Amino acid sequence: MRNRGNYFVLWFGEFKGKTVEQIILLPGGYQYLLGLREKTELFSDRNQRFRLKQLIDEVFMRGENLPVIAKCRCGDKIATHTSVVKDEDRYIFLELLCDDCKENVPPEKPRPLPIKLASLIATNQDLATQTRLLRQFKYCFFKNEKERITKPTAQKLFFPELYSQPEPPDQNTGQTSSQVKRDQLSLFQLA
Repeated sequence: MRNRGNYFVLWFGEFKGKTVEQIILLPGGYQYLLGLREKTELFSDRNQRFRLKQLIDEVFMRGENLPVIAKCRCGDKIATHTSVVKDEDRYIFLELLCDDCKENVPPEKPRPLPIKLASLIATNQDLATQTRLLRQFKYCFFKNEKERITKPTAQKLFFPELYSQPEPPDQNTGQTSSQVKRDQLSLFQLA
């Protein structure tokens, strides 16, 4: 069972210090996770190897149904599709569309595709294209294409149920970690 703030942080490789949830949102991250999933010799502990494979699979699966908060071009509804042009094996986003607007796209325009992170990233090996796609996804999920993807931000995107309940208090102090940080900040400001 996953807990809020309980991260599986990689201690090696190109994405050292990052979590699986962060890596999939970085250019080259999807392919890296696919390769990592198959490399069993990196882990001497069978449980750790199994946990990582399970987490990668779950993040890939959840990447297909992430909550989009960006609005459609009509401005009324949340976007469900994106109008995309494929040029020399690269996808370039044009506009965001809701289900109603998707039906009204003229036949000469590109076919709208569902906003599914893992599927669109998996079909693009080119890092420049992945960078553009990920920028568009950040806009879809955060309404800010330059959003900094921290461990908590990424975990909250992929595992929102961990954040839907109030943070449990610490067993020793009875305070939540955010209350402790706030108290420490106020002490720092007083000094």
